[in-house]
Amino acid sequence: CQTMSRSSTASVIASYSSPAARLEAPASQPAGARPQSLNRPDRRGHSNLHSLWSPGVRIVIPIDHVASSRDALGLVETPAPDEIGPPRFEFRVWGQQVASAAGRLRSRSGPVAVRESVETYFISSGAVDVNPKARVDMFDVKVLVGVRERCEQWAVHRKEPFPIPAAVVASDLLGALRVEQPELVRSSYELDQVVEEVVGPHSDVMTVEVAKRRELYSLDRVMAEVSAVAFADRTFETLAVEAPVLGDVTELRADLGLESAENVSYPRLLRATLGGRFATEG
Repeated sequence: CQTMSRSSTASVIASYSSPAARLEAPASQPAGARPQSLNRPDRRGHSNLHSLWSPGVRIVIPIDHVASSRDALGLVETPAPDEIGPPRFEFRVWGQQVASAAGRLRSRSGPVAVRESVETYFISSGAVDVNPKARVDMFDVKVLVGVRERCEQWAVHRKEPFPIPAAVVASDLLGALRVEQPELVRSSYELDQVVEEVVGPHSDVMTVEVAKRRELYSLDRVMAEVSAVAFADRTFETLAVEAPVLGDVTELRADLGLESAENVSYPRLLRATLGGRFATEG
């Protein structure tokens, strides 16, 4: 397994990163200093956020490729639809496109919640249509169903608390990432064990730990978020809208002035940042 190289960035990052969103050190911390927890946060994401945002580093927010279905991927034990909700269309923008759209969004509604988290993404060189990650103590897998009108439709395949069974590690993580599977010696795995013992030996898999602060909005049938995101010594702003019905997403996209904007998901941004073979799609 590789770790994120601070110098390994694609040119796309210059377009997506925003100087308006920044990492701000408190007065008690020397300028430019950053706590060790931001480089290697607690992968379980518990109270370690306290050291990320205060008194350590905090993020300040200013005020057609159709992929395989989850069945085609051969994932096991797909949860019933009523347990995970319907597939949702998502549209996400980054960087300079966020400010004006966020202003329009905030003029219509205040946030219903503000959430902070540290999440672990699993990225491979061979899979572009699946998004496995860990948030707090939950293993989460989404599969890209398709793209319509530049909106990506993602289906939640699994949400399961750690420790997760070895069969889930084999199918829903390694199988979905399309990498060689080592012998799994445990019957179940905590997140740290997955990262260090299972993913670690693979040169074609990378774990990326991402710190987020998300403002969440609810407008009729559409959910939206405005977020500051930090990983690999870089900070980004992003705005996303999502809903089960495509027309609801495209309508809000137009209202926010984003009709001509590019839709860039988390997996795409992370792969572009990694560069090299990780940035190759298709």
